[in-house]
Parts: sequence; C-alpha cells; structure tokens
Amino acid sequence: MKLSILTPEIFLLAWSFLVRFLNLFHKNKVSIVNFSILGLVISGGLLYFSPSGTLFNQAFISDKFGLIFKIIFLASGIFTLSASKFADRNFSPSLILIATGSCMVIASAGELLTFLACWGLLVVCLYSLVSQNSSGLSFQFLILQLVSVLIFILGAALIFGMTGASSLSEIKVSLVIGFFQGGPPGVILVLALVLILVSLSIQLSVFPFHTSWVKLYQEIPTPLTAFFNISVKLAFLAFLFRLFIRSFLIYHPQWIKILAFLAGISMLYGAIKIFKETDFKKTLNSLAIFQIGLILIGIVTGTEQSLQASIFFIWAYFFSSWGIYAWLVVAEKNKRDELGLAGIFRQSKILAVALTILFFSLAGLPFTAGFWGRVYLLESGWSFRRFTLTIVGVITSLLAIIYFWNWIKKIFTSSAYANSHLEVPLNLKIILFICFLGSLFLGVYPQVFNSWALQAVKVFPF
Repeated sequence: MKLSILTPEIFLLAWSFLVRFLNLFHKNKVSIVNFSILGLVISGGLLYFSPSGTLFNQAFISDKFGLIFKIIFLASGIFTLSASKFADRNFSPSLILIATGSCMVIASAGELLTFLACWGLLVVCLYSLVSQNSSGLSFQFLILQLVSVLIFILGAALIFGMTGASSLSEIKVSLVIGFFQGGPPGVILVLALVLILVSLSIQLSVFPFHTSWVKLYQEIPTPLTAFFNISVKLAFLAFLFRLFIRSFLIYHPQWIKILAFLAGISMLYGAIKIFKETDFKKTLNSLAIFQIGLILIGIVTGTEQSLQASIFFIWAYFFSSWGIYAWLVVAEKNKRDELGLAGIFRQSKILAVALTILFFSLAGLPFTAGFWGRVYLLESGWSFRRFTLTIVGVITSLLAIIYFWNWIKKIFTSSAYANSHLEVPLNLKIILFICFLGSLFLGVYPQVFNSWALQAVKVFPF
C-alpha cells in the first residue's frame, strides 16, 4: 500500500493544524496568510512527485484526471489567500487549507463513503468560513448542506441495495452483470440516479437549484465567493464525472435526459440573467451557472472527445473567472462602481489589455481559452447528435458575447475614472497576470492543454 499517494493531502492537513496553532500566538494576519500559502506551494511540489495508483481497495484513486483538478484547487487556494489580504473582511487561512485538501480528496474519491466523509469535512470548513461573516447565512447554509447530503445518501443507499457495493468500479461491474442478465434497469435505479443528480446539482448551484446560494455569494467576501464558485463547484463536478462515467455509463440513456435538461436550462438562465443584474458580483454568479451548464455538455455526450473538451473548458473557466474576481477585489479596494473599468486604458495600457483578454475569454471571443473551450464542447455535442443542447449552447454563447462586449468597450471608451488614483496591490497584479497568461496561452496554443486533457480522460473505460 503506497501511502505516498496521499502525501500532498496529508501534508496539507498537517500544515493547516500548524497554521491554526501559530494563529493562537502570532496575531500578524499577513504572516499567517503567507505561511499558509507556503504550505499550498509545498503541497503542490509533493503532488508533482506523488505516484499514480490506488489506496484502500480503490477508495482513493490517484491518476491524471484527479491531478488536473488538484492543481486547480491548490492554485485557487493560493489565489484565495493572496486576495484575502485585501478583502473587506477576514477569514481563517487554516480553514481554506482544510477545504482545499478536502476538495483534492473528493476529486480522487473512488468510493461513495470516501466522498461522503470528505464532503462532511468540507461542509464543516465552509460552514465555519461563512459563520465568520454571517451567523444567519451560516445556519441556512448548514441546512442546505444537510438536505443535500441526505438526498445523496438516499440515492447511494438504493445503489448499494441493488449492487451490494459502494466502490465505483464494483458498482459498474454489478450493473454490467445485471444489464446482461436482466435487461433494462428498473425504477429503483432511475430513482437512485435522480436523487444523486439532484444532490450534486444543489452543490453545483445549477438552475433551478441555485436560489439558496445567491444571497450567500453576495454576503461573503469576494475571494471567498471565488473559492466557492471555482474550487468547491469543481470538486463536486470532478466526482460527478467519476461517478457517472465510471459507474453508470452503461445506463447512459437513463440519466442523459435529466442532465441534458439541467445543462440546457442552466445555460439559458445564466445567459439571460446576466443582462438583468446590476451588481457585477451577481453577474459572475449567474455566469458561473451558464458555464457549468456548458461543462455538463461533455458528460451528457459521454464520449472521450466530449470529456476532453469539458476538461479544457474547466481550465478556461478557472483562469478567466479568477482573473475577473481578482479585478473585482481591486475595484472594491479602490471603491469603484460598475467594476471600475472606465478609464483603465488611460491609466494602464497593460492592465487594459489583460482585462480585455480575460473578458474575451469569459465571452468566448476568438483566440482565447474560452473560445476554444466552447468550440470543442459544441463540436463534440454536435458530432454525437446532441443537436438541441448544442444549439442552446451556441445561442447562449452569442448572448454572452453581446453582454461582455459592452463591458469591454468601457475599458477603452469611458473616462469616468481616468484621472483618479488606481491602487493595484502586487498580489492581485500577480493573480491577474497569471490568469491573463493562462487565458491567452490556451487560446494561442490550445493543443498543449488539449493533449493533457486527453491523457486525463484516458483513465475512464469507454
């Protein structure tokens, strides 16, 4: 048994306890945050040298698919802590470390019990983070999580009752045997799949399960909103990929319609809702619903090509979203309205170009990460006869272009803040620069990340 497979996660958990201990005696916030960031960086180094393999009878799977998500989680954790230095409210760095570690294990979960255990730990961390900002919202969040967990347990219990297994690979074997012996699945399996999809949809906050998250995202600090919208959502998305592709692909027709509906309605809702929002933080939340809907096209299609496209788009989602969230922190720090874009070109041409590329990627305009991500997803959907979903994706992508084009024009044409002082802290400059380079590099050389995404999906048996 190679426990070295778990080294990055174990180290991160141990480091979080050390941060918690130091926080009792060392009250310098910046030093504690920097020490926490160091832990994430070291964990990334350990991840690089961590071998592939499985632990505890495939309860934990270390592979290239999980590696992609873990890199994103570590980077997102670093960005969250770096941006937290300039947030209007504080939150505990040690909780971000534990939450990041939980997300990493969820991405590698090969067993339902492993997933539930890490989900529980993640809920405790997120509840504590929310309660530091709003006790009322934290209680609502806890109730939402309990309901979601219970729904998942009901679905998992039905699966266990049918198959006698909780391991994803053993569930697949049992269902394959049942398929050839008994034919099409019964109502019990369909009900189990519906319950599991509803539970995970709540965590992804896709339409119509997004309403409970709207107020929460608005009330917590912006870096924390980014962490919820990127790290937490992608952790559950990674498990959704593993569960349905590894275990339930043989019964693809039984769950495709539900997931296709969720993907289509989320794209429509998110793309239309952004036109009605007056607060840009709410706009990013609505945009996240739209983008998760796009990513789901890959799993709805259920092919190697479509999953490869989804993983590529996840990288585009990470870079463009985090870049704009970092700028939102800058705008809040400088007390600028309407995202503070007016007059940026006159103040800093480099910053104007970086923000333009990030908005281009969010909108899906050519030669950015977001453009190729949409092209790959929509092409895979059309190639495998998901015509309705593909058409919805094209229409909503055009709506996103129309919306963000108005924001892009403000960077170059408006002069409302042209003569005002703009302070961009070094940490946020670095985040903006990394996200700008990522969005641009994926747009100019998409084949590099595309080949990496292909290696990641090779772990699934098609």
